[in-house]
Formats: sequence, C-alpha cells, structure tokens
Amino acid sequence: MYAVVQFIDDFEELKRACYKHLHEYIENEGGKNVDIDQEITKEYENQKKYLENSVSTLKKRLEEETKAHKQVNFPF
Repeated sequence: MYAVVQFIDDFEELKRACYKHLHEYIENEGGKNVDIDQEITKEYENQKKYLENSVSTLKKRLEEETKAHKQVNFPF
C-alpha cells in the first residue's frame, strides 16, 4: 500500500503504481465461465422493453406539454 500512496501528488506515477500492484491480482483472477439462466435473460429483456416504452411515453408527454405551454404563453 505504501508503494502506491507515496505517489499521491503525482497522478501519472500513482496510476502506474496502481496498475503495477493490481496487475498481480488481475493475472491470477482468470476468466469466469458462468451460464446465465434463461429466466434471468427473459426478465432482463422484459424490463428493458418496459423502460424503453416508459421513456418514449415520457418524451411524447413532454412534447405535448411543451406545445401546450407555448400556445398559452406565446399565442402569436
């Protein structure tokens, strides 16, 4: 830890020291092969579609509110 903290004032040296010391842990980590459950994937897709629909609905509502606001405040 001291080897990294001593470079607290020099960003580039701090970055190099962090990479040097973290590289040891990352090398030994290896890749993880995890099978993703189909139900989780399906639920993720459902949530994604729901949020995309919500965003589009909110954008439409904002557009309508903006038009109404302009008509009320700037009638010319």
